[in-house]
Amino acid sequence: SFAFAFTDNLVRDRKFMSYGAPRFLSTYAEGKGEHFDVELPGHPVAFFFQFKIPEVMQRKRWLKAGGRLDVPFYRMNLRQDKFFPQHHGLLACETAGKNVYYACPRFHTNPELDRLFSRGEIHHHSAWFRPSKVTPPEYVSPHGVAYDLTGQKAEVRSETPRTYEGSFDFA
Repeated sequence: SFAFAFTDNLVRDRKFMSYGAPRFLSTYAEGKGEHFDVELPGHPVAFFFQFKIPEVMQRKRWLKAGGRLDVPFYRMNLRQDKFFPQHHGLLACETAGKNVYYACPRFHTNPELDRLFSRGEIHHHSAWFRPSKVTPPEYVSPHGVAYDLTGQKAEVRSETPRTYEGSFDFA
């Protein structure tokens, strides 16, 4: 539901210049080397999104020492299967000059989804993370991004936590 609502609201936004129909990939295509969920033809370049549904964190335990997020916050996990092939595929797309993002909601209830969708604001209440900003430092530990509801604070989390640098919203 989030992927459809995000895509619909984004292509209907007058600030986003889409010139074709969204291309949603099948799980089969993703497994054969395409590492994104949807491609949006845009001008001058296309956008590629990998959607992630985060966990809602109610306690700071996951942040360990130095965590600066207030609860509740969200945690987007990256898959560790076989050394992060999805993440490395997204990095390769970004390195090739494509606009590639992980897209995650900054809300977590169905009433919020319905309200934001009807207003055309799903993409404004979502976190957009560049793969290059969340590069895994190693291949053996759990890895992800923790972020707040406001879209102002985020931390790349693994064995060595780092503050996420830069904005991560539609603007």
